[in-house]
Amino acid sequence: MLLLLYAPESANSRVNSPIRGRTRLQKLAFYAQQEFKQLQGKGLYSFRPFKLGPYSTEIYRDISWLKFEGVIQERIEAISDGTKYSSFSLTPKGTAEVERLLTDPGLTKIYQRIANVKMQLANMPLERLLDQVHQEYPDYRQEY
Repeated sequence: MLLLLYAPESANSRVNSPIRGRTRLQKLAFYAQQEFKQLQGKGLYSFRPFKLGPYSTEIYRDISWLKFEGVIQERIEAISDGTKYSSFSLTPKGTAEVERLLTDPGLTKIYQRIANVKMQLANMPLERLLDQVHQEYPDYRQEY
């Protein structure tokens, strides 16, 4: 989760680009885990089918813990029509922690793959992201 939050959202953006929205956070974490599993053979989260695609309650547990530890922050923002959403990013403490972790050469390859996921998907319209995850992973979609 920390590496995902640390990654830039595009090739031209800075590190620690926020992830906007809980649904987007779930889907980016799912895709990042798919990359992690290719390298390590196992994942960190248990995802289950849900109406919007893969969903893990463990992500929210980790987010709560990381917020408590002062490593990440969640801001409530609103779009022009007043609809509110969460925006997740690392705090300075979280950024320092990731930069310390990235001194380990073993994490460099994992980070690059996770960063690629974020750069490809972070700015994709949410509806398109959901369509993509439903097409690529139909077993994770729960019908209404």
